Amino acid sequence: MTRVYCCDVGGPSSLGWARMSIADLGRPDVEGGRSMRGLVTAITADLEADVPVALGFECPLFMPIPSEATLLSCGREHEGNRSMFAPAGGYVALLGLHLAAWSLSQLRRPGVGICLDAGNWSCQGTASILIWEAFVSGPAHTRDGDHRRDAATAVIEFARRYGMGPPFASDVSLRANCASLSLAACAALWAGLSADLALLRSSVFVVRPMTAYAGAIREIDPV
Repeated sequence: MTRVYCCDVGGPSSLGWARMSIADLGRPDVEGGRSMRGLVTAITADLEADVPVALGFECPLFMPIPSEATLLSCGREHEGNRSMFAPAGGYVALLGLHLAAWSLSQLRRPGVGICLDAGNWSCQGTASILIWEAFVSGPAHTRDGDHRRDAATAVIEFARRYGMGPPFASDVSLRANCASLSLAACAALWAGLSADLALLRSSVFVVRPMTAYAGAIREIDPV
């Protein structure tokens, strides 16, 4: 079993998370909650049972560093009018880094590995965490104000894409002549889940769903 989680980044009153097993994709059994403590508790239980975890955050997890000054402040490829350097994008990127660093520090334990490359993630018989980015906007964005729903939308789309197998085509990528500064790696290094500085130049798999999840979400984290 492989479990997919996503955190819809927000403050204490505007946060939601969801999870499902990839094996349940045909008939999604989506669970979720509204607190970071509940998210960490659920992931911890999976890791202690040696269940691999794919953990997404609905915020930019890498930024482009261009070779030319004229490209500074330009967003990533395929972001459209939702650039990570727009006010909303910059805000959620910083808040997401904050939440990712805290949650990964809570998940650190002997034997748990971290991966930022979906194509090289070994998820068989090991407690490992794959970090990925969710990009939920436009028609996929919740209309009922339930932030768990955006997380559920992303979880289902990730499970669908991952179930198809590699190669994994990210929905957002770097522009030409740009290198990556990984916010996901910053969080993982700070949390002590890796000491590999090369990760700072990595990007992550980005999933941008086109339609919103309209099904049920079973509450497992009452607040």
